[in-house]
Amino acid sequence: DHHPCSGALERLRGAGVEVFHEEGASTAELAYRFFKPPREMSRVAVYGAIGDHMVSTPWYEEMLEEWDIKSLFFEAGVLVLGLEALGRNYEEKRAVVEYLAGNNLPSQNPRLVELAARQSLLNEELRLRVSREARVLGDVAYIVDPGGSLGTAAFYARVEKGVRVGVAVERRKEVCVMSLRSTRDVDLNALLRRIAVRFGGHGGGHRQAAGARIPCSVLKEFLEELARNL
Repeated sequence: DHHPCSGALERLRGAGVEVFHEEGASTAELAYRFFKPPREMSRVAVYGAIGDHMVSTPWYEEMLEEWDIKSLFFEAGVLVLGLEALGRNYEEKRAVVEYLAGNNLPSQNPRLVELAARQSLLNEELRLRVSREARVLGDVAYIVDPGGSLGTAAFYARVEKGVRVGVAVERRKEVCVMSLRSTRDVDLNALLRRIAVRFGGHGGGHRQAAGARIPCSVLKEFLEELARNL
């Protein structure tokens, strides 16, 4: 696990589960370091690190000296965008895992390449839509029902509007599900754990990437409180 520590990890340890926990590294990196598979599989872990945006660890820097960086980023892009396009199609995702376990290149899988190309175009359309439609509240930019990946939309809301926190919200009946992305000086995990419960919801995650669920009836008040606490 690579999330900020919580009581859940201690409960797992108390139940006899071996826990490997470290913040700042991707779970792909942690899995590689824990299980120690053949060196050739390290590039698969690097794909995961790139996909998780966790590319500042000593292990990652070491891996860049062992693989061609251009190929790493190309293969990671095909893989991550392809998986994003698959959404909740877990059966096909399991097939991708099997494919990777055979030390095969994502770029040599025609299905993944096709999905990645399509998703890349969708993400560019999403960026332009967020740039036009996101609203700014203090140092928070937000967009409701962006019509794409919430995490990607939150990232672009922050970047395109030049603020510290981007929020992308999807309304699911009476509940608003959201992803948030922030600059390095904001601890979203701590903020959401403190604020979301005041509005009858819950939230948390990483310091710069987190999520929350709150009643849609208090969405505006929640966003205002978030902006006040930055």
